[in-house]
Amino acid sequence: MNVLVLQIDGLYDFGDTPISKAAGNTFGNLNTVEETRAACTNMKIPAGLRWSLSHGLWSFKVQTRGEFVEKAKKFTLRGLEDKIECPVFIGNPTHDMMFGGQPEKMKEVLGNKATLVTFTEEDAAESHCHIGAQRFVNAVMWEWFEENVVNKK
Repeated sequence: MNVLVLQIDGLYDFGDTPISKAAGNTFGNLNTVEETRAACTNMKIPAGLRWSLSHGLWSFKVQTRGEFVEKAKKFTLRGLEDKIECPVFIGNPTHDMMFGGQPEKMKEVLGNKATLVTFTEEDAAESHCHIGAQRFVNAVMWEWFEENVVNKK
């Protein structure tokens, strides 16, 4: 079966992201609900890390940091690279504070199967998920799709 892969921020391995590493260093092993909730409201912890933890808890429908980490570890393409046979679009925002370095890693392991498209401040698409420039990024993505998938048939 042929499928299409569009990677908006090029996430290769969630456990190997800057935000995952920073959260691990900051939060340690919060294994109780009480400890985790306290960390989410601790004003001494940077807002971005508190948000990442609370958003991760919500996204994965879990109660503790430990549960979140276990579920997040499953978000990886490590070991599956050879199973990807289709063209892959990888968006690379230059100032991605969450997944920095991941798009380049994905391109490295997928080689010629992947197209790495870097989005810059000039594009107004340099941030994580290209906040504020989704229409522009979608236009670039669909143009790539048309050239690399639709017109290749």
